[in-house]
Amino acid sequence: MEEQVNIRVFKTSLIITFLIGFLAGYKAKEWRMRIIKFRRDRLAKKLSEAQKTLDLLAPSI
Repeated sequence: MEEQVNIRVFKTSLIITFLIGFLAGYKAKEWRMRIIKFRRDRLAKKLSEAQKTLDLLAPSI
């Protein structure tokens, strides 16, 4: 009887550990995608500003 309880506790703790790891990994992926999107938008803005300054500096043909 006690052995069955130990196996049940082991299985339960294994499932809980797996779910916590899965959810943590999912949230980490969401945060990483948010950071990547922020960097992409920021760099796109910088690039457009740099292109505008280059267009102003370049002589018109």
